[in-house]
Amino acid sequence: GGDGTQALVAEVAARHDLPFLVIPAGTRNHFALDLRLDRDDPAKALDALTDGVELRVDLGFAAGRVFVNNASFGTYAAVVGDPAYREEKRRTTLRMLPGLLSGPSAPRLRMRAGGTRADGLQALLVSNNPYPRAVDASRPGRRDRLDSGRLGVLGVRVESAVRAAGTVRGPRA
Repeated sequence: GGDGTQALVAEVAARHDLPFLVIPAGTRNHFALDLRLDRDDPAKALDALTDGVELRVDLGFAAGRVFVNNASFGTYAAVVGDPAYREEKRRTTLRMLPGLLSGPSAPRLRMRAGGTRADGLQALLVSNNPYPRAVDASRPGRRDRLDSGRLGVLGVRVESAVRAAGTVRGPRA
């Protein structure tokens, strides 16, 4: 399955100190990508039954649930949780963002990690192991390690709709 299904299996496996096999056959499969699995060929993961390598990875825990990739809150969670997002990522994001960033239902999250506080966040992402600060365009959103024992925390605060539009549109050539 995808990240959610993998998290359910990982929780049971960890509780009983058992290994489990990740087969990337779900929606997003970010965890499988970080394990360097080919999500375009889920059957290839079965090769691990005969020549696989066992890895120990960190599990995150938030809101009463285990996660293998991240726990997201606010704008990002609302967008990816919309059923239309699976088939129409860009269209769904553009449709939902204005109301989520500045409308009456816009989230205003508060975060404290160690000595750092942030208020008025529209999105908060907590990952089991940090994402690199510099993004590698060939591997966007990939973590180099899944066993550092550290959480990654990313908060997003957009001050205006104009800035939000610029962020979504990206840099101009």
